Amino acid sequence: MLGRIIINKSRNIINKLNIKFSTNILPNYQQCIPNILKWNGNINNIESLILYEDNHLLVLYKPSCVLMQGDMKNNENLLNMCKKYLQIKYEKPGSAYLGLVHRLDRVTSGVCVFAKTSKAAARLSLAFRNRNVTKYYQCVINGVLKEKQGELSHLLIKSNELRTHVLELNQGSNRIDTVTGVLKYNTLYANIGNNPNQSQSLVAVELETGRKHQIRAQFSYINHPIVGDVKYDAPQRLKTRDIALHASVLSFQHPTTHVQVCSEMECCDWECFYIYTYIYLYIYIPVCVTIYIIASIYRWYLKLHHLLVGRSVLA
Repeated sequence: MLGRIIINKSRNIINKLNIKFSTNILPNYQQCIPNILKWNGNINNIESLILYEDNHLLVLYKPSCVLMQGDMKNNENLLNMCKKYLQIKYEKPGSAYLGLVHRLDRVTSGVCVFAKTSKAAARLSLAFRNRNVTKYYQCVINGVLKEKQGELSHLLIKSNELRTHVLELNQGSNRIDTVTGVLKYNTLYANIGNNPNQSQSLVAVELETGRKHQIRAQFSYINHPIVGDVKYDAPQRLKTRDIALHASVLSFQHPTTHVQVCSEMECCDWECFYIYTYIYLYIYIPVCVTIYIIASIYRWYLKLHHLLVGRSVLA
């Protein structure tokens, strides 16, 4: 290995905005997300999404609710927008080549990579098929996992309902339409709250296999669906119509230089996240409780005072 290219936008430019994960994890707290998310859907501004570019690769951030490639309805998609961007930037007379080597779900945000040459596309596609690519995700799930970290291994089946069904490993061993889905998880933060039904957890996920809807289906199967993912049994939809799932790390070998390319983009600044968590749990809540107790005592004191004054007047 000749070296390593580190692409990390999450620590450099921070802008306070609302993020889709701001559900019940930290009430009344605006989490920090990269300035890159100010993209407005205009192809003239798509350069703000690019994390890394050379003659062979285009690594960029995919916003949620944006298609990776075209669909039957000819909706605008990231692949076509990037082709138009390359055509304008390099003044190409015809359509620019851009190879799709992997996909992210429409409702998922995060790091993705396109190939700018056919050779790079073939080599990257082979790397994804051979599982020589490291993929990490961050997601918010409903509930709190019994084990803080562990591994999920199931059999996955595609259905005509455009969703993936999950079986235990010993249930579908004789079926030929199943594939194995394996992932590792680690709970970063859990908000239990007063009502267990409203509890949520922030979880880091490492994919060992890259199956369609794998993370969504497996967490739903163990009764911890991703926040906002009503397709996989989440209790309610997010207002932004996306889900709390973010592809945070994509690491692979460069198809021509063989340098390890590691693109990291966290959905928020976790150092800031933990500071505000500490303030909320150990300062804000105790102060509010103390004020409530003092106010209650004072209210009962006034009632008792008026009662005693009333009796003295009658006497």
